[in-house]
This record gives sequence, structure tokens and C-alpha cells, in this order.
Amino acid sequence: MTIKQEKYEVSDSLKTGHSSKLFDFIADCIRQFLIDLGDAHDSPLSLGFTFSFPVDQMAIHKGMLLRWTKGFTAAGAVGQDIVKLLREALERKNVSVKVVAMVNDTVGTLLAHAYEDPTTIIGVILGTGTNAAYVEKLENITKLNLNGSGNMVINLEWGAFDNEVCGLWA
Repeated sequence: MTIKQEKYEVSDSLKTGHSSKLFDFIADCIRQFLIDLGDAHDSPLSLGFTFSFPVDQMAIHKGMLLRWTKGFTAAGAVGQDIVKLLREALERKNVSVKVVAMVNDTVGTLLAHAYEDPTTIIGVILGTGTNAAYVEKLENITKLNLNGSGNMVINLEWGAFDNEVCGLWA
């Protein structure tokens, strides 16, 4: 397997300006990455979006930003569906990409390794903060009253326990 990646620096003015400028920048970065890859496609590509901020996630492709952290204060995003904001920017920039999933960085870490090794059961982030996500059997998740068998990824958000608002991703 070959992995190709690029890094793009987000300026302080993008972090603290209006969220439409921030999401336009992200869309521009995605377009540039596809150009650099030489990717030509007729139908939209599917994109999984890692978003490392507290979100109330209502579906695999929908989540409302609860609050910014890590020096971000971009106006117009708190209380908004982050996936929708990115989709709108991709449309504005005419980037043929469809956002099909959003996860936080810890869940993304777990899933990225599980792609290579399906027995992976935990992901941990040790960076500006820490967090963990793990795979749990549905039958053990009594809080949600779920039926059936299978597994669910539980995002612990252990780094936010001292905050007034603690986002839970499950």
C-alpha cells in the first residue's frame, strides 16, 4: 500500500477569522492535493473528514460544533453542522469531493490502523492533548439500549473531563 500525504499550515487569521474562509482554505487544500496527485475523475470522490474538536455527532456525516479549542475561534461555526460547512466550501470551490464520514482524530487513528489490521481495538492520541477510542461489544453498551450484535467505537474524550462541555463521539 502506498500512502501519499501533504501538510498545509492553517494561519492564525484563518483560525480566528470567519469559518467560511477556514473551510474555503480546506477546500483549496483538497483541490491542490488532487491536482498534485494528477487525479482525474468523472464522479465525486468520497472523503472521510477527521475533525478534532468537540462535536455533537448525530450521524456518520453530520455533527454540530459545540465549541472551538486549540486556539481556533472562527466565527459562524459553533452550533453549525461542520460537514455541511465543508460541503458548501467544496461546492463553492468546485471540488468534486463528497464528504461521506466525519470522525475525530482518535477514532480516525483507530480506524486507520484497523484498515491494515482488523484486530485493532484501541486508538490513542498523545499530542497537545490526549484521548483514546476503543471497540466495544454492543451488548455491553447499556446506556444506549441497542439491539443486536456487533461492535461500536467508543470515543472516551478523556482529555475534556475538566471542561464544562464534554463532547462524546460514539
